[in-house]
Amino acid sequence: MAPLIAALIKGGLGVLANAVIAKGKDVIQDKLGVDIESALGTEEGKLELKQLEFKHEEFLIEAAAKKAEQDNLNTANARDMNTEIQKSQYSSSIAKEAAYYLDFLIIAATLGIAYIIFLSEDKLVNQELAYTAFGALLTMCGTILNFHRGTSSSSRNKDDTIKALSQE
Repeated sequence: MAPLIAALIKGGLGVLANAVIAKGKDVIQDKLGVDIESALGTEEGKLELKQLEFKHEEFLIEAAAKKAEQDNLNTANARDMNTEIQKSQYSSSIAKEAAYYLDFLIIAATLGIAYIIFLSEDKLVNQELAYTAFGALLTMCGTILNFHRGTSSSSRNKDDTIKALSQE
């Protein structure tokens, strides 16, 4: 789905891209009544998608806003659960520390693969596999940082804007 999202963003269809991320390609295609990937293949199709994006803008923005709201709620619930575990005198040391060890392991693995890909002089047998693993680990690192440090203010502003637009 990543190539589709990238093509939508590149084509100036960011609202549509966010809705596809939030609801899935099939749901959005059913709502718009068009095959998004086929439409992206032609200039006429891109124009049609832009028109559909404008026509269904309220639905698309609302879909993205609900997803962002759910993601924020999930993160808040996870943080609250972690806080309760850390405060509890009955929680085992494994319950209190395992997640942090996993975080360190993921970050170390990311740095290790980055070293292998970018700094090592040895040739990789399967470069595509290494890039895929590196991308997955980078995503996990982003999730870890978001959990422990929160989102950036620009991301928060974007979420607030989407929420405000969906309530108008």
